[in-house]
Amino acid sequence: MINKKKVLIVGGSGFIGHHLILKIINLRYNVYCLSKNKIKNKIKNVIYIRQDLNNKNKLFKSINIIKFDYVIYSAGYIQHEVFDKKGFEYISYNIKNFNNLIESLDLKYVKKFINISSSDEYGISKAPQKESQYGVQLTPYSILKNYNSSLLKTLNLKYKLNYLNVFTFLVYGPGQKIDRLIPAMISNFLNDKLFILKNPKFNRDLLYIEDYVDLIIKLLRSKKITNMNINIGSGKVINLTKLAKIIYSKIKRGNLNIPENNIITNSDVKDLYPNLKKLKTHIKDWKPKFNLDYGLNLTIEYYKKFK
Repeated sequence: MINKKKVLIVGGSGFIGHHLILKIINLRYNVYCLSKNKIKNKIKNVIYIRQDLNNKNKLFKSINIIKFDYVIYSAGYIQHEVFDKKGFEYISYNIKNFNNLIESLDLKYVKKFINISSSDEYGISKAPQKESQYGVQLTPYSILKNYNSSLLKTLNLKYKLNYLNVFTFLVYGPGQKIDRLIPAMISNFLNDKLFILKNPKFNRDLLYIEDYVDLIIKLLRSKKITNMNINIGSGKVINLTKLAKIIYSKIKRGNLNIPENNIITNSDVKDLYPNLKKLKTHIKDWKPKFNLDYGLNLTIEYYKKFK
């Protein structure tokens, strides 16, 4: 009988977490989903743990007895607000969540901790962003992500915890929340509404969720790729004006307003796309299976169900 490794996916009810579960459950792993949300459509053979990370005592009782081999942390909703009272509360709340998780896990059994971080960690920095760069974080969300990444580095030095901080750029696909860029465009057009592109001169790297999950699994299984920060992206840069026009032309409904200049706030970075030299060094010959045209078609078809 095969002794399957145990994988804990924290934030398994979210966009990335859900897609990870769908793929990993078909591999030779016992998959555990930790989420505070009630999940209606559960996936067969997944073990669900419903628990709020902010409740340390209950969290400890729920997970400390399970000897996880791998942990993938994809929890934490995106918060790009300014540093007002809510912004500071967001940082405090989510740092407590991460600390509670670390203290509740039996770390001596964890072979690798994959932290799904964000390109927002780079803050004010020159593109293409490289893992060795360090910018000033601009939002509560980016400060939180930077804290998580830094803590894992310290735990590696102190307790030999193997980690991987995955700097995620713009991932898209079916199931993403409607307030994210691509779903927002699609939803507005499908419902015959106006979409105003606030940052027409911005440039981004887009990666379809299936390709993203494929890379995460490769990183999970590799014994050599560990204890580092690593960028993930498609390697192709697109201007947001071009992206908006492509989506609009596919749907042929609604209205698109493209201002002449960017409507920039203090939390915006004009050019955000990765240097993928490290990724390509460790995972040779990898290329996205889904090009932008195909990925957008699949995504649009998904949101047509909810217009």
